[in-house]
Amino acid sequence: MIKELIRISSENNKQKVIVFENDMHHKYFGKSKVFYQRDTIRKFLINEFEDESLLIEHNENGAPFIKGYDNYISISHSDNLFAIQISNENIVGVDIQIYKEGIEKGMNYFVNNNDKKNIEINRDSLHIIWAVKEAVYKLLKGKVNRYKEDLTILSISDSDIVKVQCDNRIVECKFILYDTFILVYVI
Repeated sequence: MIKELIRISSENNKQKVIVFENDMHHKYFGKSKVFYQRDTIRKFLINEFEDESLLIEHNENGAPFIKGYDNYISISHSDNLFAIQISNENIVGVDIQIYKEGIEKGMNYFVNNNDKKNIEINRDSLHIIWAVKEAVYKLLKGKVNRYKEDLTILSISDSDIVKVQCDNRIVECKFILYDTFILVYVI
């Protein structure tokens, strides 16, 4: 069953982030994980848009879009958790990650030297860095040559805002730490 957990809407209601879970992954026995994920997302969006004929397609870089709609959309999943960011004004990027034990072991794949200079590295900040870089990667529709080096964390504020340098542009992301996962979305 698909169950909505979190809904965050902008003041003007032009952008929203929704987190939901599907605890019925056992129902998909014999089907691929990708089928389970895509079916879950499609069912949720059909309900959200109230459109049974809704189709999700992907551009040449793999970024999703809803056929026949002018909305921008970003999708993320981690195990049975899903996050969707939808806007009718701006390109979006979202990431959700269940906390991983031993994330420190893989930090050399996504943390650059400037990240280390700009922020204190610990378990929480590593999850923030990973999820922020994923969200910005989605914002840029995968057009990042060197993921680790081309995206640099400039700061993490007390108000849960992360500033990221990518080329000559600064992108801001909001992050929220929950008990078992982190949610990050471009603002």
